[in-house]
Amino acid sequence: MNRNISLIIAAVCLTFLTANGQCPPAKAPSIHVVQKGETLYSISRKYKIPVQDIARWNNMALNDVLFVCKELKVSATATTNTSAPPSPPTGSAADKQLGGQHIVKPGEKIAGIAKAYGFAEWRFRKINNLTSSQEVSPGVSLKTEDCNCPPLAQEGTLQFYDAEQPAITGGNTTTRPGEEAVLAKQQEPVLPDSTSTPTIPGPPKLTAAFMAPAELAMADEINLLRSNPAAYIPFIEERKAEIKVGSAFGSVETADELINELKNSPPLSLLTPLQCLYNAAKKHGEDERSKGISTHVGADGSWPWERARRECPTLADGNENLVGGLDEVRDAVIMLLLDEGIPTRGHRRVLLNPDWKYVAVCYVGQIGTMPNNWIQMFGK
Repeated sequence: MNRNISLIIAAVCLTFLTANGQCPPAKAPSIHVVQKGETLYSISRKYKIPVQDIARWNNMALNDVLFVCKELKVSATATTNTSAPPSPPTGSAADKQLGGQHIVKPGEKIAGIAKAYGFAEWRFRKINNLTSSQEVSPGVSLKTEDCNCPPLAQEGTLQFYDAEQPAITGGNTTTRPGEEAVLAKQQEPVLPDSTSTPTIPGPPKLTAAFMAPAELAMADEINLLRSNPAAYIPFIEERKAEIKVGSAFGSVETADELINELKNSPPLSLLTPLQCLYNAAKKHGEDERSKGISTHVGADGSWPWERARRECPTLADGNENLVGGLDEVRDAVIMLLLDEGIPTRGHRRVLLNPDWKYVAVCYVGQIGTMPNNWIQMFGK
């Protein structure tokens, strides 16, 4: 079985505060003063510098709030004014806190707190069980994580390299393809082989004129999983055996955890293709290609559920999974199910959400140096 480098994309949130008017220009060419409406990505494109470099030079995480008028280094040797950034005006985004919770401070409002963490206000109220007009008192703890997206890794992504890939050895270091070498050739997606073992009976194949055969194959694979989660266990057992002998990435413990969960999962709703969901996925895929990076946050700051409801106004909710690097449909689904390295198992939670009614799968292809990127989109 041919396997490639696999990348599960984590969610990366870029938020910013607005202000009245523009800020004065920088006094040195190696410094950029953040203007209204700018993001780390737009600044990185302006200077043709990787966004990770700008974040590192400024001791920032990719999800840090970007204050208007803040000075940013756009050179490794630059120095900035060390004075604190201007305080946000009353009613704007609050200061972010770590640990998945926000302790409300005097004067903070729900709208501002939601903005700080990149949520639409209605969504933030929903995950905290707040009414549309309810405010909370100082000292109350609010949840700041809900999107079923994996937590951010150090550079905003989590990378998994399949053990079947030959190592590149030089000197005293060993790396795998992708860590130093650029992926030069785009692999074509491979549909599940009906002659391979094990095989299990499944629901009828889906039809949708707006999805390509490989995209339909992945939607069928999702329905195969959902139609009888326990019956999908042989595929996980097969992967577990490969993990044991070192021919596949992952851990036996995670595989056993997944097997136990599938064993106790009832049949879930079968999903129907929905073209407006596909439109949302396709637009986001085009956005990802233009930026050269996969992220759950759109160029306009939108989250998956916001894009789903924008394209499909009758939907109550939506979400997405992003996966890249694997050229086999089933491998991609199993990688998301295992969710190795993602403590919340957010991708698994999305795939096994019993409330979904609709699905769309968009094959995005190459993003940056990573081939075979997919967007799975769900709605209800």
